[in-house]
Amino acid sequence: MTHRTFEQQYAHYFDRPSSRVPSGPVGGSAAWDAGALEEDTTWVVHLDDSDEAEIEAALDRVTDLRIPLGDLDRSDVDFGSFATRLRGWRDEIEHGRGVVLIRGFSVNRWGEQRTKLATWCIGLHLGQPGAQNPRGDLLGDVREHRHDGASVNTRLYQTNDAIRFHCDYADVVGLMCVRQAPVGGESRLASSAAIHDELWRYAPRSAHRLYQPVWLDTRDEGPNPAIAVNPFAFDGRRVRTFYHSDYFRSAARHGGVYQPSSELIEALDAFDSLAESQRFCARMRLQEGDLQLVSNHSVVHARTTFTDDPDAPRHLLRLWLSLDTR
Repeated sequence: MTHRTFEQQYAHYFDRPSSRVPSGPVGGSAAWDAGALEEDTTWVVHLDDSDEAEIEAALDRVTDLRIPLGDLDRSDVDFGSFATRLRGWRDEIEHGRGVVLIRGFSVNRWGEQRTKLATWCIGLHLGQPGAQNPRGDLLGDVREHRHDGASVNTRLYQTNDAIRFHCDYADVVGLMCVRQAPVGGESRLASSAAIHDELWRYAPRSAHRLYQPVWLDTRDEGPNPAIAVNPFAFDGRRVRTFYHSDYFRSAARHGGVYQPSSELIEALDAFDSLAESQRFCARMRLQEGDLQLVSNHSVVHARTTFTDDPDAPRHLLRLWLSLDTR
């Protein structure tokens, strides 16, 4: 299979090596603050004419193959020298700052289907794409779905609500901006590696608590109402994080053992306060044709609420990727 099932990707992502709890900050290139990200903008890259020509040629060849999206293999997609650039960006995501923003994809000219094909083919060269829910959806449509009916289990990306800082259940999340809302929908990023280190400096009790299991609300997409995950994991060299403020907190709706302790609420509040602070929160507004790629092991992302244009609603494509090396 050229892509992972939801269960396979989920298991791969949470299989994070952990040998011990560190005694203090870990550091590393992934531990940046907003000022450093704004000062060194090499993580923002622009497609040039050569890139565009190679992408268009590859998409034409793939279209001629008439292979369903989920059956495409990396070998089916020949990006030429553009593939070399993709490998460099993957290295930055996995071993560097954990974020890359690629600008200039021709989404307005391509239309929705070709944009989906382009996003998927790029994902094949960055890692192994995977399903984003038990139903097997391969590319998430990030837009307001509540007019189609919603429940308490509706996932937040299917609404126009603000989403607090979180990670997704994959090594990398990609967001291709097809159409932006006229008001709101600002993207926010923060280094969870840097927040981990800051907690050790000023709130070590909270840092230590986040190395212990926390109940995560599955939103009716798992066999149990909630699962236990460790937000922080350290392998003796590198810290990897998983954080989801909203779903850690909403697990309490199930009652019983899922009720958070005061110590956990204190730790979540401390993490959120740092992530939302001017020091750590990098703010940006994705433009149409932007592809934002983020490591879910070292970066948390969030979104402000938005107001749609009913005739041209906000629409992003979400890609989840597993990386083979750790």
